[in-house]
Amino acid sequence: MCLETIYQLSQHPKNHTRMVKDNILPALFDVVHSSLKSNKHKTLAMKTISELCKHEGNHKKIMDFDQQSGIKRIIKLCEYYHDAVRIYAAKSVEFLAVNPFLVQKLTEEGVLDPLKDMIKSDKQNVVAAAVHALCALARDSQNQVLIARKNLIPHLLKKANCGVDEIEQGITLTLALLAQSNINRPKIMFHGGFKPLIYNAQYGKTDEVRKRSQSVLTSLFKLPGAKRDELVRRAANKFKEGLKMRRTSLVSKEEYRESKAVQASQLIFGQGGNDEDSSDED
Repeated sequence: MCLETIYQLSQHPKNHTRMVKDNILPALFDVVHSSLKSNKHKTLAMKTISELCKHEGNHKKIMDFDQQSGIKRIIKLCEYYHDAVRIYAAKSVEFLAVNPFLVQKLTEEGVLDPLKDMIKSDKQNVVAAAVHALCALARDSQNQVLIARKNLIPHLLKKANCGVDEIEQGITLTLALLAQSNINRPKIMFHGGFKPLIYNAQYGKTDEVRKRSQSVLTSLFKLPGAKRDELVRRAANKFKEGLKMRRTSLVSKEEYRESKAVQASQLIFGQGGNDEDSSDED
Protein backbone atom coordinates (compact mmCIF):
# COMPACT_ATOMS: atom_id res chain seq x y z
CA MET A 1 0.00 0.00 0.00
CA CYS A 2 2.84 2.36 0.91
CA LEU A 3 4.73 1.60 -2.33
CA GLU A 4 1.56 2.09 -4.37
CA THR A 5 1.07 5.53 -2.78
CA ILE A 6 4.70 6.50 -3.44
CA TYR A 7 4.33 5.43 -7.05
CA GLN A 8 1.16 7.49 -7.47
CA LEU A 9 2.97 10.53 -6.05
CA SER A 10 5.91 10.00 -8.43
CA GLN A 11 3.60 10.29 -11.45
CA HIS A 12 3.26 14.02 -10.84
CA PRO A 13 6.26 15.85 -12.39
CA LYS A 14 6.35 18.46 -9.64
CA ASN A 15 7.06 15.74 -7.07
CA HIS A 16 10.10 14.27 -8.84
CA THR A 17 12.85 16.48 -7.39
CA ARG A 18 11.15 16.81 -4.00
CA MET A 19 10.98 13.03 -3.55
CA VAL A 20 14.67 12.60 -4.41
CA LYS A 21 15.60 15.44 -2.04
CA ASP A 22 13.61 13.67 0.66
CA ASN A 23 15.95 10.68 0.19
CA ILE A 24 13.50 8.23 -1.36
CA LEU A 25 16.12 6.49 -3.55
CA PRO A 26 17.76 4.32 -0.82
CA ALA A 27 14.38 2.92 0.21
CA LEU A 28 13.40 2.14 -3.39
CA PHE A 29 16.70 0.45 -4.24
CA ASP A 30 16.51 -1.54 -0.99
CA VAL A 31 13.12 -2.91 -2.03
CA VAL A 32 14.29 -3.82 -5.55
CA HIS A 33 17.40 -5.63 -4.29
CA SER A 34 15.80 -7.28 -1.25
CA SER A 35 15.39 -11.06 -1.36
CA LEU A 36 12.51 -10.72 1.11
CA LYS A 37 10.30 -8.62 -1.17
CA SER A 38 7.94 -10.02 -3.78
CA ASN A 39 8.19 -9.23 -7.49
CA LYS A 40 5.05 -7.11 -7.13
CA HIS A 41 6.83 -4.89 -4.58
CA LYS A 42 9.98 -4.78 -6.70
CA THR A 43 7.99 -3.80 -9.80
CA LEU A 44 6.33 -0.90 -7.96
CA ALA A 45 9.71 0.29 -6.68
CA MET A 46 11.25 0.05 -10.17
CA LYS A 47 8.28 1.88 -11.72
CA THR A 48 8.82 4.69 -9.22
CA ILE A 49 12.54 4.87 -10.01
CA SER A 50 11.76 5.08 -13.74
CA GLU A 51 9.32 7.95 -13.08
CA LEU A 52 11.98 9.81 -11.09
CA CYS A 53 14.45 9.29 -13.96
CA LYS A 54 12.21 11.40 -16.21
CA HIS A 55 13.42 14.60 -14.49
CA GLU A 56 16.92 15.60 -15.57
CA GLY A 57 17.39 17.37 -12.25
CA ASN A 58 17.48 13.94 -10.58
CA HIS A 59 20.03 12.35 -12.91
CA LYS A 60 23.14 13.43 -11.01
CA LYS A 61 21.76 12.19 -7.70
CA ILE A 62 20.82 8.86 -9.27
CA MET A 63 24.32 8.57 -10.76
CA ASP A 64 25.99 9.52 -7.44
CA PHE A 65 23.79 7.20 -5.37
CA ASP A 66 25.75 4.83 -3.11
CA GLN A 67 29.25 5.78 -4.24
CA GLN A 68 28.23 6.34 -7.87
CA SER A 69 26.64 2.91 -8.25
CA GLY A 70 23.15 4.12 -9.22
CA ILE A 71 23.69 3.68 -12.99
CA LYS A 72 25.26 0.23 -12.52
CA ARG A 73 22.34 -0.87 -10.35
CA ILE A 74 19.78 0.15 -12.98
CA ILE A 75 21.77 -1.60 -15.74
CA LYS A 76 22.00 -4.75 -13.64
CA LEU A 77 18.23 -4.71 -13.18
CA CYS A 78 17.84 -4.93 -16.99
CA GLU A 79 19.05 -8.53 -16.52
CA TYR A 80 16.51 -9.36 -13.79
CA TYR A 81 14.49 -12.54 -14.41
CA HIS A 82 11.09 -10.91 -13.81
CA ASP A 83 9.97 -9.14 -16.99
CA ALA A 84 8.16 -6.20 -15.34
CA VAL A 85 11.26 -5.22 -13.36
CA ARG A 86 13.60 -5.27 -16.35
CA ILE A 87 11.05 -3.43 -18.53
CA TYR A 88 11.02 -0.49 -16.09
CA ALA A 89 14.79 -0.71 -15.73
CA ALA A 90 15.03 -0.30 -19.54
CA LYS A 91 12.61 2.65 -19.35
CA SER A 92 14.92 4.21 -16.75
CA VAL A 93 17.82 3.81 -19.18
CA GLU A 94 15.72 5.48 -21.89
CA PHE A 95 15.03 8.50 -19.66
CA LEU A 96 18.63 8.74 -18.40
CA ALA A 97 19.98 8.62 -21.98
CA VAL A 98 18.37 12.02 -22.64
CA ASN A 99 21.15 13.50 -20.52
CA PRO A 100 24.23 14.24 -22.69
CA PHE A 101 26.51 13.52 -19.71
CA LEU A 102 25.01 10.06 -19.13
CA VAL A 103 24.31 8.82 -22.66
CA GLN A 104 27.89 7.56 -23.12
CA LYS A 105 28.34 6.52 -19.50
CA LEU A 106 25.46 4.07 -19.85
CA THR A 107 27.20 2.24 -22.72
CA GLU A 108 30.56 2.40 -20.91
CA GLU A 109 28.95 0.66 -17.95
CA GLY A 110 27.74 -2.19 -20.20
CA VAL A 111 24.06 -1.48 -20.85
CA LEU A 112 24.14 -2.83 -24.43
CA ASP A 113 24.52 -6.51 -23.47
CA PRO A 114 21.34 -6.74 -21.34
CA LEU A 115 19.42 -4.71 -23.93
CA LYS A 116 20.59 -7.14 -26.62
CA ASP A 117 19.24 -10.05 -24.56
CA MET A 118 15.92 -8.22 -24.13
CA ILE A 119 15.61 -7.66 -27.89
CA LYS A 120 16.01 -11.43 -28.41
CA SER A 121 13.00 -12.04 -26.15
CA ASP A 122 9.75 -13.49 -27.51
CA LYS A 123 7.72 -11.09 -25.34
CA GLN A 124 6.64 -7.96 -27.16
CA ASN A 125 6.62 -5.59 -24.16
CA VAL A 126 10.20 -6.61 -23.28
CA VAL A 127 11.38 -6.03 -26.87
CA ALA A 128 9.57 -2.67 -27.08
CA ALA A 129 11.21 -1.38 -23.87
CA ALA A 130 14.67 -2.43 -25.11
CA VAL A 131 14.14 -0.84 -28.55
CA HIS A 132 13.08 2.48 -27.01
CA ALA A 133 16.14 2.47 -24.73
CA LEU A 134 18.42 1.62 -27.66
CA CYS A 135 16.89 4.38 -29.77
CA ALA A 136 17.60 6.91 -26.99
CA LEU A 137 21.21 5.71 -26.74
CA ALA A 138 21.66 5.83 -30.54
CA ARG A 139 21.22 9.62 -30.54
CA ASP A 140 24.89 9.83 -29.55
CA SER A 141 27.40 9.45 -32.41
CA GLN A 142 29.87 7.38 -30.36
CA ASN A 143 27.10 5.04 -29.21
CA GLN A 144 26.02 4.51 -32.81
CA VAL A 145 29.34 2.83 -33.58
CA LEU A 146 29.31 0.81 -30.32
CA ILE A 147 25.79 -0.49 -31.00
CA ALA A 148 26.88 -1.77 -34.42
CA ARG A 149 30.04 -3.34 -32.95
CA LYS A 150 27.87 -5.25 -30.47
CA ASN A 151 26.19 -6.84 -33.51
CA LEU A 152 22.77 -5.47 -32.59
CA ILE A 153 21.78 -4.56 -36.17
CA PRO A 154 20.83 -8.13 -37.27
CA HIS A 155 18.86 -8.66 -34.04
CA LEU A 156 16.94 -5.43 -34.63
CA LEU A 157 16.19 -6.46 -38.22
CA LYS A 158 14.78 -9.82 -37.07
CA LYS A 159 12.09 -7.88 -35.20
CA ALA A 160 11.57 -5.25 -37.91
CA ASN A 161 8.54 -7.10 -39.33
CA CYS A 162 7.09 -8.52 -36.11
CA GLY A 163 3.65 -6.98 -36.69
CA VAL A 164 3.75 -4.68 -33.64
CA ASP A 165 3.67 -1.04 -34.75
CA GLU A 166 5.46 0.28 -31.67
CA ILE A 167 8.41 -2.09 -32.16
CA GLU A 168 8.61 -1.67 -35.94
CA GLN A 169 8.57 2.14 -35.73
CA GLY A 170 11.12 2.13 -32.89
CA ILE A 171 13.46 -0.07 -34.92
CA THR A 172 13.07 2.14 -38.01
CA LEU A 173 13.98 5.24 -35.98
CA THR A 174 16.93 3.40 -34.39
CA LEU A 175 18.24 2.30 -37.81
CA ALA A 176 17.83 5.88 -39.02
CA LEU A 177 20.06 7.08 -36.19
CA LEU A 178 22.62 4.29 -36.67
CA ALA A 179 22.85 5.12 -40.37
CA GLN A 180 24.12 8.59 -39.52
CA SER A 181 27.51 6.96 -38.94
CA ASN A 182 29.59 6.32 -42.07
CA ILE A 183 31.02 3.23 -40.38
CA ASN A 184 27.55 1.71 -39.88
CA ARG A 185 26.11 2.26 -43.35
CA PRO A 186 27.87 -0.70 -45.05
CA LYS A 187 26.79 -2.98 -42.16
CA ILE A 188 23.17 -1.86 -42.46
CA MET A 189 23.28 -2.43 -46.22
CA PHE A 190 24.90 -5.87 -45.85
CA HIS A 191 22.29 -7.08 -43.34
CA GLY A 192 19.41 -5.83 -45.51
CA GLY A 193 18.53 -2.90 -43.26
CA PHE A 194 17.28 -0.94 -46.25
CA LYS A 195 14.22 -3.23 -46.57
CA PRO A 196 12.21 -1.92 -43.55
CA LEU A 197 13.38 1.59 -44.42
CA ILE A 198 12.06 1.31 -47.99
CA TYR A 199 8.72 0.07 -46.65
CA ASN A 200 8.42 2.77 -43.98
CA ALA A 201 9.52 5.53 -46.36
CA GLN A 202 6.28 4.90 -48.22
CA TYR A 203 3.90 3.31 -45.69
CA GLY A 204 5.21 4.55 -42.31
CA LYS A 205 2.40 5.32 -39.86
CA THR A 206 3.77 8.70 -38.75
CA ASP A 207 5.35 11.62 -40.59
CA GLU A 208 8.51 11.28 -38.48
CA VAL A 209 8.99 7.64 -39.45
CA ARG A 210 8.42 8.37 -43.16
CA LYS A 211 10.77 11.38 -43.22
CA ARG A 212 13.51 9.61 -41.26
CA SER A 213 13.29 6.55 -43.51
CA GLN A 214 13.49 8.65 -46.67
CA SER A 215 16.49 10.65 -45.45
CA VAL A 216 18.33 7.51 -44.33
CA LEU A 217 17.75 5.76 -47.64
CA THR A 218 19.23 8.77 -49.39
CA SER A 219 22.30 8.57 -47.14
CA LEU A 220 22.66 4.80 -47.49
CA PHE A 221 22.67 4.83 -51.26
CA LYS A 222 25.19 7.67 -51.36
CA LEU A 223 27.91 5.09 -50.78
CA PRO A 224 30.51 4.91 -53.58
CA GLY A 225 29.01 3.03 -56.52
CA ALA A 226 31.38 0.05 -56.48
CA LYS A 227 31.12 -0.41 -52.72
CA ARG A 228 27.33 -0.11 -52.77
CA ASP A 229 26.99 -2.65 -55.59
CA GLU A 230 29.35 -5.05 -53.83
CA LEU A 231 27.33 -4.83 -50.59
CA VAL A 232 24.05 -5.40 -52.42
CA ARG A 233 25.59 -8.37 -54.27
CA ARG A 234 26.89 -9.89 -51.02
CA ALA A 235 23.53 -9.37 -49.31
CA ALA A 236 21.76 -11.05 -52.26
CA ASN A 237 24.21 -13.98 -52.21
CA LYS A 238 23.73 -14.35 -48.46
CA PHE A 239 19.96 -14.48 -48.99
CA LYS A 240 20.33 -17.07 -51.79
CA GLU A 241 22.62 -19.23 -49.64
CA GLY A 242 20.05 -19.14 -46.86
CA LEU A 243 17.32 -20.25 -49.26
CA LYS A 244 19.53 -23.01 -50.67
CA MET A 245 20.35 -24.31 -47.18
CA ARG A 246 16.66 -24.34 -46.23
CA ARG A 247 15.74 -26.18 -49.43
CA THR A 248 18.56 -28.70 -48.91
CA SER A 249 17.39 -29.24 -45.35
CA LEU A 250 13.80 -29.83 -46.53
CA VAL A 251 14.94 -32.26 -49.26
CA SER A 252 17.13 -34.24 -46.84
CA LYS A 253 14.25 -34.49 -44.37
CA GLU A 254 11.93 -35.72 -47.16
CA GLU A 255 14.50 -38.27 -48.33
CA TYR A 256 14.94 -39.47 -44.75
CA ARG A 257 11.19 -39.94 -44.37
CA GLU A 258 11.00 -41.85 -47.69
CA SER A 259 13.88 -44.15 -46.73
CA LYS A 260 12.24 -44.86 -43.38
CA ALA A 261 8.95 -45.63 -45.13
CA VAL A 262 10.73 -48.04 -47.54
CA GLN A 263 12.53 -49.76 -44.66
CA ALA A 264 9.26 -50.13 -42.77
CA SER A 265 7.44 -51.60 -45.78
CA GLN A 266 10.31 -54.02 -46.47
CA LEU A 267 10.29 -55.11 -42.87
CA ILE A 268 6.52 -55.65 -42.84
CA PHE A 269 6.29 -57.48 -46.17
CA GLY A 270 9.49 -59.36 -45.52
CA GLN A 271 8.08 -60.69 -42.26
CA GLY A 272 4.77 -61.49 -44.02
CA GLY A 273 6.62 -63.58 -46.64
CA ASN A 274 8.50 -65.50 -43.99
CA ASP A 275 5.26 -66.27 -42.19
CA GLU A 276 3.68 -67.62 -45.40
CA ASP A 277 6.75 -69.76 -46.12
CA SER A 278 6.73 -71.20 -42.66
CA SER A 279 2.96 -71.99 -42.86
CA ASP A 280 3.44 -73.79 -46.22
CA GLU A 281 6.19 -75.91 -44.75
CA ASP A 282 3.93 -76.93 -41.88
